[in-house]
Amino acid sequence: MWKRLPPEARAAPPARAAFGLLQAVWARDLEGTAAAAAALPAAVAPEGPAAAGMAGPVRAALRSRAGALVAKAYTRLPLARLASLLGCGSEAEAAAVAREWGWSVGEGGEVGGLRPLPRVEGAAGADRPGAPLAAGAGGPTLDLLDAFVDYVVELEA
Repeated sequence: MWKRLPPEARAAPPARAAFGLLQAVWARDLEGTAAAAAALPAAVAPEGPAAAGMAGPVRAALRSRAGALVAKAYTRLPLARLASLLGCGSEAEAAAVAREWGWSVGEGGEVGGLRPLPRVEGAAGADRPGAPLAAGAGGPTLDLLDAFVDYVVELEA
């Protein structure tokens, strides 16, 4: 699909940002996904509030899924590593997210107590690891990512 777009469409920042994000998700690169998701709001902001409004929920959903994968893969890990995997801007932000999810943060900068958390239904738990990505209760969804991709393709067509 990407190769079929005209060169001027591929050069557009929203199209490049969406494609970069989809590449990282496809490759299951958590750090790349976090970086691409962080760059998404700035790339789509010139396209208007509808596109910009999709970026936040997509980023939250991707962070939630990354948290669920981290909880399955680790029992302990350095705070700096958690920050890079979740796309947090700082170790302090990563520590706050870890505490919010019920994980322990040690004084030495290590996160422990990671365990797969049960799936949380509804919008109230949409920012927790294991939260569903299916539509419902206004929470972040993969449907938003799909809508975003459709929006970019339509915009560039």
